[in-house]
Amino acid sequence: MKQKTQFLEFSTKIPYNPLMDISFWMLLCSNLYAIFLFYQQSLTNIEIILIFLCQSIFIGIFQYFSIKTLENISVSNIIYAEDTASNKKTKITTSSFFLIHYFGLTVGYVIFALVFFGQELRSESLYFITSGALFFLASHTISYIRKRFFIQRKEGLEFKKKNNVVNLFYEPYARVVPMHAALLIGVFTGTSNILILFVFKIIIDLYAHVFRQIKLHS
Repeated sequence: MKQKTQFLEFSTKIPYNPLMDISFWMLLCSNLYAIFLFYQQSLTNIEIILIFLCQSIFIGIFQYFSIKTLENISVSNIIYAEDTASNKKTKITTSSFFLIHYFGLTVGYVIFALVFFGQELRSESLYFITSGALFFLASHTISYIRKRFFIQRKEGLEFKKKNNVVNLFYEPYARVVPMHAALLIGVFTGTSNILILFVFKIIIDLYAHVFRQIKLHS
């Protein structure tokens, strides 16, 4: 049994190459498509904000399922095995609280955006927002499927890893808060600066994606 465990740990140390990761390219293309819409179709501030807000919603949804479907979890230095009551209780409690907390803040952000930019909505806004959001949905769906079914299952990473639920709880915030901060700074300071902030947003987005993939492969 010990030899088998050692073999699993050795075999799962697969180097991550973002150039070979389809979800990396999908994420990049999703961001570029949103920027293309912004300039080509003269999107309003509220439209580009809501497109990227949809991305944040998708990040939150998939993070919720990531927490809820953990097999081996840890809180601080305490490890809970998959079949224990503590494991199941911790997963349910943490994932439920994350859902309420994350989407409560999201609703607050939507209200903020509508108060300041709601008057910029137009008849074609729904089409542009849906178009941009679908690209991000495809990107994050592929990333989640790849992580859960092709990396963790096939390579046995769930067998080896112990996941800290506290880190998983806060992980999306470290990604979406800087993204939207950059976007809002660009929106409030004018179109002359927004392209620079778009680039900054993309860098944050891709860095967060690559960082998480490296953790999965380590």
